[in-house]
Amino acid sequence: MHYHLIGIKGSGMAALAIILKQTGNIVTGSDTGNVYFTDQKLLDNDIHPTIFDRDNITKDIDEVIVGNAFDETNNEYKRALELNLKVTRYFDFIEDNLIKKYFSIAICGTNGKTTTTGMVSSILPKESEVVLIGDGTGKAGKNPQTFVFEACEYRNTFLHYFPNIALITNIEMDHPDFFKDIDDVIDSYQKFANQAKKIIINKDDLYSKEIKHENILTFAVNDETANVRMEILEKGSNSFTFNLYYHQELIDKFELPFVGDHMIYNSLAAITVGIELGLEVHEIIANLAKFQGVSRRLNIKTINEDKNLYLVDDYAHHPTSIELTLKALRQKFPDYELSCIFQAHTFTRVKLFHEDFAKALSVADNVMIDEIFGSIRESNNTISKSVMIEDLQQYNVNIFDDIDFLKTKDKNHVIAILGAGDIDVYMIPAIFELFESEYVS
Repeated sequence: MHYHLIGIKGSGMAALAIILKQTGNIVTGSDTGNVYFTDQKLLDNDIHPTIFDRDNITKDIDEVIVGNAFDETNNEYKRALELNLKVTRYFDFIEDNLIKKYFSIAICGTNGKTTTTGMVSSILPKESEVVLIGDGTGKAGKNPQTFVFEACEYRNTFLHYFPNIALITNIEMDHPDFFKDIDDVIDSYQKFANQAKKIIINKDDLYSKEIKHENILTFAVNDETANVRMEILEKGSNSFTFNLYYHQELIDKFELPFVGDHMIYNSLAAITVGIELGLEVHEIIANLAKFQGVSRRLNIKTINEDKNLYLVDDYAHHPTSIELTLKALRQKFPDYELSCIFQAHTFTRVKLFHEDFAKALSVADNVMIDEIFGSIRESNNTISKSVMIEDLQQYNVNIFDDIDFLKTKDKNHVIAILGAGDIDVYMIPAIFELFESEYVS
């Protein structure tokens, strides 16, 4: 089959393209000429995106798959219709060709879904898994049986899916350009849960506990009534140890090489999925311990090892994820100075969360606020980064506006680059150049 993907550089679309390529299909695709974090993943799989052009659409294409951000106004979309080609929306293709075909596990939630999807993938037999992760990672084993994928709540995209299992990591207010309030968000998650045969939820999470289902499995750290529970024994700079309980019975004591409370919950969520699938617990933990992370999630890069200078790249763009990420860095680098450069994603988020952003960012010692990365769906940019800078002034944090400031912190220093926009593309190379260090992407 020859598939052509319109918007191939989108995280989900890139992952799908890789899955299709690995399963023996011809894959072409197009997008804007901008460089995204998915470009290299596509090239690594011998997929070469072109720039949008109606001439890319030819009669030999068996099916055109259209990304969620595009509609009939796209010139390639129009051309596909003119040629009477089969045209399928991304979410419909996922449901019809992957979810219905395999035993499906959907990972959703406001925070942590990308890492958790990667963790679940790490514990499954590689030959039998098909994986679609929100960092643009796609994988397909030679004997696919289980489909693990990240399901996004934005614009209720996940309501197109009817999985065997829906794992909800947590629920918070987000995407204020679409959801009216937290009740609106909860309502969407409940509708999605209704479409799954079974759900797995975080019983410590305030709003996840409101989701109802006749077939439910729970996990928690604090709630002793959860089906699967971690008792945290110690949190170190490189790992944490815990007792694991299943239905209040102790299984064993374990250790995992992760830091931060968010990684504790992500790990527990993945372990719970493994237990539900009938995998042996010690084997689950052993495989999970090998997990190397996903793109732009607490990725640590060395600027200068002799001077203990490190840069951390993370996708965190919600106040909760920002705070958890910075606290995890405090845990991993307890005696280091911590600087943060933050690029907010969407003007509507800034309007709703600017005070929360400031509070979360105050975990750092030094903070720089970059220009807001607006969505292509937004037309209102009446709010600016200045509102966050003003909010930050109430906290005991140094605010700087030029990366040259970082040169004054030339040892025992961690620089966190946070945001869901394009900050990693230009800021990381700039900081390595600042310290006259070679940057390898």
